[in-house]
Amino acid sequence: MADLAIPTGDVIKEYDNRDLFPGRFPTLYPHGISGFENKDREVPLGFRSQAESYFDLPGHCFCDHRSFMFVALNIYQCQIAHLHTALMVKQAHFSEIVKRFVTLIPNHLLSI
Repeated sequence: MADLAIPTGDVIKEYDNRDLFPGRFPTLYPHGISGFENKDREVPLGFRSQAESYFDLPGHCFCDHRSFMFVALNIYQCQIAHLHTALMVKQAHFSEIVKRFVTLIPNHLLSI
């Protein structure tokens, strides 16, 4: 018998998933709406701005929640890290690296 069992299943996207927070925190989103990164909004609202506005709401339910701010901060930090990540390659190796990236498929990454 295994000491640790890790269930597998569908991966839930953290980016561009307006249902992530309402699904994860049903007590904070009782109507299942108002998640982050809703592309249907007339006025775009960034992740950080929306999170900060939640913390300013009367009643402090978002501030007082045991894990909401930690999950929101983690996702925000990952987004910022991904946006500011770059790959530097010496010019002499650039053509070879480009060829490798063009032929890269997701299964290669999963096998590493």
